[in-house]
Amino acid sequence: MYGSVNDKVIGYLVIDEAGQASPQQAIGGIWRSKHIICVGDPLQIKPVVNLDRNLIECIKNINLGKDIENKYFGENTSVQRLADLANRYGTVENGNWIGIPLWVHRRCKEPMFSIANEIAYNNKMVLAIKETGKSKWFDCGGKVEGKQYVKEQADILLDEIIKRWEQKDTNLYIITPFVEITIKLKELLTNVLPNKLENVDKKKIEKWIKNSIGTVHTFQGKEANTVYFICGGDENTQGALNWSCSEPNILNVAVTRAKKEFYIIGNYNLLSQKKYYETIANNIEKEILDKRKEIL
Repeated sequence: MYGSVNDKVIGYLVIDEAGQASPQQAIGGIWRSKHIICVGDPLQIKPVVNLDRNLIECIKNINLGKDIENKYFGENTSVQRLADLANRYGTVENGNWIGIPLWVHRRCKEPMFSIANEIAYNNKMVLAIKETGKSKWFDCGGKVEGKQYVKEQADILLDEIIKRWEQKDTNLYIITPFVEITIKLKELLTNVLPNKLENVDKKKIEKWIKNSIGTVHTFQGKEANTVYFICGGDENTQGALNWSCSEPNILNVAVTRAKKEFYIIGNYNLLSQKKYYETIANNIEKEILDKRKEIL
């Protein structure tokens, strides 16, 4: 589109969500601009890079030399990271230079704000308007069917979503770390909701399901009044669960999509001792609701 545009033709280029953009995605626009403003958060979703780590390292060594640090050319390097490094103004946080951090948070009510503030920002953010929303941990066990999908957790979610639709409260997202759970939940709600909500247009339900259910990566930069976070997993899928909390990014994004209400559905005993999940457990109340016991 801009192939015929020369360098420094654009006065100001604003790059939003720069924390999840890889440098090569922005280089053309940057070269054609006089001034750049990057707005992003490296502690949320990282850039998606399809190249193998070893291949990236090989390309770097051949073209740039082995002395180039990975912070300039690593698989997780983002436009925002490079913009921070180039910024003369900022602060040092956990050994990283952050250029002009924006500490005032305006989206979420408590306890979502405090959860994100603790797991990702060392409690340095400030809440603009101090209000408390609703939150709850639906404690549910169950066994995985497939990779991470737990039917008992899906049943709890289904009950909640039907109630929301009956109350005409559909400004909400259903978020999970895992693609398989997204697929299964869409199938479940597509099959059940139209029959339970006979007075609602089916096309409206289909559109809502398409736009409101997905992995954490799907909802970067978005927000809703209410978020349901479906953990999935059981004792035999510890690897997947540990991956979901290996860094603060995934849970940070999930929690901060919710403006007013945040609900997590998962095995409390299994997850509440894991890093970052522990912070969620310490900030919201637990409700024991095991669908297996209800069936029995």
